Amino acid sequence: MLILSTPSRHEYLPYDKLGEEGPAADVVAHQHTNENVSISKRLSNEVRVLCWILTSPKNHKSKAIHVKRTWGRRCNKLLFMSSKLDEELGTVTLTAQEEAFKYIYAHHLNDADWFFKADDDTYAVMENMRYMLYPYSPETPIYLVTNLNIMENRATCLAVLAMSQ
Repeated sequence: MLILSTPSRHEYLPYDKLGEEGPAADVVAHQHTNENVSISKRLSNEVRVLCWILTSPKNHKSKAIHVKRTWGRRCNKLLFMSSKLDEELGTVTLTAQEEAFKYIYAHHLNDADWFFKADDDTYAVMENMRYMLYPYSPETPIYLVTNLNIMENRATCLAVLAMSQ
């Protein structure tokens, strides 16, 4: 059975007040009433994920900030790696991507069971990732990776990487 209806509440209508910063206040205040999050909370405690996002200075305000305001909140720990410091993002300043692995090992190894690397244009559903990782032991070396090629004229990039501790 398929039921189609028109939302009666204004929050479902198209947002017409987009400025340079986007609907930041709306994202901060967004809630789902009567939502059952008990499984999500349990998985968040049992499957700890550190998310590290590779970004560049030109993408701090246009892409990375939106990761921080949306799905990044669901990571147990969220780090942004960039070549330039950004106070709002709290970036870790690195000169090469390979330094990120060393930095996380030296400073955050015990903060999580799993380490998720993504680019600043990635969207992840952390609840689904935790559900996928739940059956695996973080003590067992596991490396999950996917290559995404979304558009023909865009280079294939290593977009998603998850590793056990």
